[in-house]
Amino acid sequence: MQDKKRYSKTKIFLFLIFALLGIVLIAQVVRVIQESITSINKRSVELKCIDLNFQIKDISYKNNKLVFELLSKDYDTNISKVTVVSEKQDFVKDITPTLKGGESYFLSFNNISIGNVIYIYINDCKDNGIEKEI
Repeated sequence: MQDKKRYSKTKIFLFLIFALLGIVLIAQVVRVIQESITSINKRSVELKCIDLNFQIKDISYKNNKLVFELLSKDYDTNISKVTVVSEKQDFVKDITPTLKGGESYFLSFNNISIGNVIYIYINDCKDNGIEKEI
């Protein structure tokens, strides 16, 4: 009778150890999956920024007003946000409705103070911008 109790205690102990190992294994698998999804999402945003093709035309700055034409040259890229970075401040403008590929849009930034050089980028892609001298 005591042997049965000892074996049942041993079985319970082993079951608890395997259950704990199973929980740890499941937690590790979930962590790896979450990291993979995060990495894929980050990489897809980076890839979206690589192929952006846009042009800035007819840029002028007078009386604290910056005006230029933004041309989306890539038919697969929609532009929804433009950021102008100057030596003094960053200026962001949302484009509504979204600028479709092949279209152009005149942008006007009022009451801004900029230096001699500005950097313009679209859709939060800071590394794929255009530097313009005013």
